[in-house]
Amino acid sequence: MATLQKKQSINCKVLVLGKSGVGKSYILLQYTAPSQEITQVPKTTVGVDYKNGTEKIEDTEVKMQIWDTAGQEKYRPIIQTYFKNSKAAVLVFDLTDKQSLIDVRYWLREVKVQCGKSVAKILVGNKCDLPHEQPDQALIQEYCEEFEMEYIESSALQKINIQEIFVKLAKKIYEQHKASNPQNPQKQNSLPANQVQNQNPSSTNQNINLKNSKLKKKKDNDCC
Repeated sequence: MATLQKKQSINCKVLVLGKSGVGKSYILLQYTAPSQEITQVPKTTVGVDYKNGTEKIEDTEVKMQIWDTAGQEKYRPIIQTYFKNSKAAVLVFDLTDKQSLIDVRYWLREVKVQCGKSVAKILVGNKCDLPHEQPDQALIQEYCEEFEMEYIESSALQKINIQEIFVKLAKKIYEQHKASNPQNPQKQNSLPANQVQNQNPSSTNQNINLKNSKLKKKKDNDCC
């Protein structure tokens, strides 16, 4: 009789970081709801919002709890509290906004300080469907070499390379996990399952508003 093998899985908390308006929410929405026709650009995230995504790498399911964070500078001190237990990060900038690429360094440093050097990362240049000048390749290369990550360009509007972002990230998560747990990877998780459940008590999607903070809530039509 054949033996039924236990399904292997890795649970991992992922942060999506970047300046307000670069397209973080739109990327996440297109990834987690690809079959839906999205007719409106998501409004700016106020606080944090998370959704779940899964990619199968070899014989292992990489289960990602993906946190979309507010990009406005006034929310930065509060957003830092959500860095705990994060094992991966998507750093997004807008190809039509040179300053948004420069701002990526702030988020990379925060990830390093708050989460450590071993966090799996990917750098995303979004809005490749729009007319834009060539981004600063030297700065992109500097980021990728210093922080050990890949670079990919995407368009949330045209659904270009959206799933590829998270496939590449899941592979990096899997490789790092396998390297740190060479003998018995199926019994280890990047983030313990009970911690994932505690952060996501009732649904696959959750929005957490920072209205109870001392910071005033602000709405605009840019996507975050």
